Formats: sequence, C-alpha cells, structure tokens
Amino acid sequence: MFELPKSRFFIMALMLWAFTSLTALAQGVVHEVRGQVTISTGKGAPIPAVVNGKVAQGQTVTTGPKSLVIIRFPDATVVALDQNTSFTVREYNYDEKQPSAMAALFGLAQGAMRTLTGRINQNNREAVRIA
Repeated sequence: MFELPKSRFFIMALMLWAFTSLTALAQGVVHEVRGQVTISTGKGAPIPAVVNGKVAQGQTVTTGPKSLVIIRFPDATVVALDQNTSFTVREYNYDEKQPSAMAALFGLAQGAMRTLTGRINQNNREAVRIA
C-alpha cells in the first residue's frame, strides 16, 4: 500500500481546500434552467447548464429560443437571462473581508436580462457594471 508522508498529505489537503474555497467564492450557481442553455469558457465547446451547476469568471452563458436561466451569485446578486441571450461573467470578486475590492462586471452581448443586485452593490453602487 502506498502512503504519502504526512507533510505531503497535509500540503496537498491544504492546497485542495484553498482551491475549492477560492473557486466557490468566485462562482455563481445556476438556480433554474428552462429550454436550451449552455455555458462555455473561451473558445471551448459549450456544455449544457444544469441546476446547481457553477458559472465562473470568464464563462459565457447562452440561452436559446424559448429558454431562460436564473443564476445566483455569492453576494446574493441574481441574474435572470431571457431567450436568445449571451451573457459573460467578465469579473466577479466578492470577499466580505475586503469590501473595497468587491466588484462585478457582467457582459451582455445580445438579448435581455434582469438583475437584482446584492451585497457588492450595497457596499458600492459603482462596483456592479454591465457592459
């Protein structure tokens, strides 16, 4: 049986914890999906959006005809995308310990969206932008 030295195991566990904690802070969660909704990163192949799936910085969410998706972010911002919409999370930084660094920049290439802003906007009304 293979055993890692305790120090290596501890370092690996710490790195995994740090990675998952930082990743969780930077992601939205798909709350509802109706119809054809995909998520893509860069020029990568789109994957179908699923309830409880993650939407991270740099990803684009696209809705097809007669489709919609609702995404909730850690600061309680809620984004609802209507049919035939292309939406990108360009920047998302939420850390209650560093309120001055909190910001959200969303891109809307086409379509329609509704947004209920959360704690980032409560802290600084100019920190949430849609371009």
